[in-house]
Amino acid sequence: MNYLYKISTGELVSNSSDDIDPPTGMSVISTDKTGLWNSTTLDFDPLLPETRLKTEVFFDRFTQAELENLIVTARTNAKAAVFLKRLDLKDRVDLADPLLQADISSMETAGILSTARVQEILNV
Repeated sequence: MNYLYKISTGELVSNSSDDIDPPTGMSVISTDKTGLWNSTTLDFDPLLPETRLKTEVFFDRFTQAELENLIVTARTNAKAAVFLKRLDLKDRVDLADPLLQADISSMETAGILSTARVQEILNV
């Protein structure tokens, strides 16, 4: 793919699979990369994976048995109860949030999740 950009600003103007003859003040870069155009480096930055999920989508990462075990555990475990309450108040969760990661890791300590399941649930 050929990308036309302004030399003075690095602003991406257009793209084409055909050869481009750049007008004055513009240049062309040919690349197969995709992502977000960086006008400073004149290259594409990779897209970062989305770490924010709707809370209901996050809950879908758990099995029914894991959710039931979490609810039962929350009756006697304050950390589990606070985790569920916090999720109840949110529309979205961020898998990169250190607090969420700590809460999920504490479920491993409580025997609700295995190490492998913690990684699967937090995987972006």
